[in-house]
Amino acid sequence: HIASRPLDRRRPLWELWIVEGLENGHIALVSKIHHALMDGVSGAEVMGRLFDLEPLAPHCESVSTARSTEPVPTSLELLAAAAGSLAIGPLRLARTVLETGRSLLPLIGSGTEAGDGERAAVMPFTAPRTTFTSTISAERTVAFGKADLADVRTIKTAFAATVNDVVLAACAGALRRYLIERRELPDKPLIATVPVSMDRSRARREQCNNVSAMFVGLPVNVPDPVIRLMHIMRSSRKAKLLHGAMGENVLNDWAQVTPGAIFPQAACLFSRMRLADHLPPLHNLIISNVPGPPIALYAGGARVLATYPLGPVFDGAGVNITVLSYQDSVDLGVIACPDAVPDPWIIARGFGESIAELKRIADLELESTENVRALRFETSVPGECGRF
Repeated sequence: HIASRPLDRRRPLWELWIVEGLENGHIALVSKIHHALMDGVSGAEVMGRLFDLEPLAPHCESVSTARSTEPVPTSLELLAAAAGSLAIGPLRLARTVLETGRSLLPLIGSGTEAGDGERAAVMPFTAPRTTFTSTISAERTVAFGKADLADVRTIKTAFAATVNDVVLAACAGALRRYLIERRELPDKPLIATVPVSMDRSRARREQCNNVSAMFVGLPVNVPDPVIRLMHIMRSSRKAKLLHGAMGENVLNDWAQVTPGAIFPQAACLFSRMRLADHLPPLHNLIISNVPGPPIALYAGGARVLATYPLGPVFDGAGVNITVLSYQDSVDLGVIACPDAVPDPWIIARGFGESIAELKRIADLELESTENVRALRFETSVPGECGRF
């Protein structure tokens, strides 16, 4: 299985597989790239460069073979760079601690209630324990789904939500279906880590990904789909306020001041000791919503029919749901450890079913609104004046 194969560290950390023999003569292009190289938005931008905008691509007269890569640094240059980093490390750490403390100070003491009387933003390590939050293996299983972008926009308009709110609500509905079938429905909301794309100019300038994250509650314990959406809208708003108060680069700043060797060693220790099975869950899963190209793309003259994104999974977060818009649809990719989620197709199908359910209610809501507006117009104009 392609998703279960680790990338070869002896080579550049990306792969492109061509899968033939699919139904109706279709061909799949499966790309894998390490998250250290780019984030989801950067991946969508690269996708636009890999494909053509028309069936007959412009002919390239010549291709330059000149390499513009930087030369390999010498041992002396590496030593000098390391010495400089060590010299400014304490100052950078002190500044990061000071700025983080200053941003968190207004939030301390707020308890579980926000200033406007609503519940405050959800916090990490408060997630309910599910099979998602267990230690994962190297095996992966995937599933795909699709929904109409027009339906998502209709729901967005009817309930004054955002596209991201609607996507999260559909994911919550799909996860609720899955957990009910598995008899694991918790009595409180799941916590989803939602990546937030930051300054794109900085990412291009530093040739890296630039992603932060926020925590959003998914009320899978609420049966009514509209109430679930309302809860998610409030939770997202609180998460954005908290994220803005802390600063968009706080995670990147802490990553800069933490010695690089600590992360892989800590991750190996965490996995080897199966700490995800014993410690309070940081979160339940990762859900990412990435805007994709609104126009048709082509590869070698063939039209790209769908783009199914897949994200990373971790110990303690054994399932990842990623959504990418393409033309007039939203394409869904679910990847999971089979020990945590044996049948991800239940989640993939549930996403489309949740969108359809919300769309039916949204149509009634919009129809009701139009009827009220028409009634107000008729009663506000005397006689026949103003009627058409």
